[in-house]
Amino acid sequence: MIAPSVRQALVRNGAKSTQRIAAAATAPSSSPPAATRGYATPSKPNQMATPVEVQSTVSAGRGSAQRNIKSVGGGHRDLVSDVLESAPRPSTAKRPIYLDAQATTPVDPRVLDAMMPFYTNQYGNPHSRTHAYGWESEAAVEAAREHIADLIGADSKEIIFTSGATESNNMALKGCAHFYGSKKNHIITTQTEHKCVLDSCRKLQDEGFEVTYLPVKENGLIDMKELEDALRPETAVVSIMTVNNEIGVIQPIAEIGKLLKTKGAELAKSKGLSGKPLLHTDGAQAAGKIPIDVNKMNVDLMSLSSHKIYGPKGMGAIYVRRRPRVRLEPIINGGGQERGLRSGTLAPPLIVGFGEAARIAKRELAVSTRGKMVARGLGRRSRDGSYCKC
Repeated sequence: MIAPSVRQALVRNGAKSTQRIAAAATAPSSSPPAATRGYATPSKPNQMATPVEVQSTVSAGRGSAQRNIKSVGGGHRDLVSDVLESAPRPSTAKRPIYLDAQATTPVDPRVLDAMMPFYTNQYGNPHSRTHAYGWESEAAVEAAREHIADLIGADSKEIIFTSGATESNNMALKGCAHFYGSKKNHIITTQTEHKCVLDSCRKLQDEGFEVTYLPVKENGLIDMKELEDALRPETAVVSIMTVNNEIGVIQPIAEIGKLLKTKGAELAKSKGLSGKPLLHTDGAQAAGKIPIDVNKMNVDLMSLSSHKIYGPKGMGAIYVRRRPRVRLEPIINGGGQERGLRSGTLAPPLIVGFGEAARIAKRELAVSTRGKMVARGLGRRSRDGSYCKC
């Protein structure tokens, strides 16, 4: 159903189109001017221009405009395009400074440049293994997977592509809970997690799983003693975000991972259950901002988001440890893509953008980290009041 405001805009624009076309019909015959469509980025200001030939006729019986579009090279225009073009846009000079990067970030121009070929020329299905179009898309997808894995210290085979951190969080919690079922039906999380984690836990509670919601201290950190006391032999997964999206607190994930490997494993063994509780962390606000090594952090599952690190929206990933292997029940079934954990045709443009954003983040994080270390060294005074040497 079209919203009333959009319908009115279409009608107004249709009337304007009718007037323009009627005027053109009474004017001396001449060839319509060619229009062009294209895209531009700071590094490629005029990368592509597609000519569009527009032919217009007037339907006298209905008194409305009918526009026949003849496109050359794939260009296309319609009434909705006219509405979008005539929509008011805020003046760049009057727009406020953007300070909401924890919600989303703009796409880096370098990321956009990497993506565009996969919208225009390299449009093959990465799962088509019988021709060059598919091969080149698959190669690009796997290269991006390598960059994302490198950002968090993982192996590329441990990266599963999703639509974003929300899907990744759902996959981690529901996939883990459904795999263990009644054998391990307890989940631990905190009261300050992202809504998608809290809602996933509530959904699992409706299915009969037990969930413990840990409070946090005044400084936003969890109490490790409370976490230890909350552990049970039947605890399947502990989900605690690395960096909080509202207050920025960084949880001691490595310490939590060690606790699960020792106390958690002991509790499970005491009841004849194999394995420790899995550690899942939402790393959407951490990746690219702080150094991450999933092995040193003892993490089994980590959710990632592209648009938090200057990549495209609608793209994410989940790290799933392979050794020891983490078992999940898939929440999306189909063609068995992504090791059978997430079926569906992958989107090479978005994945390539995510991979490029991860590559840039890894490189620039290293530079930023060295700069901060130097600054701390310069700013640190010795006991006699002189500055320490780096």
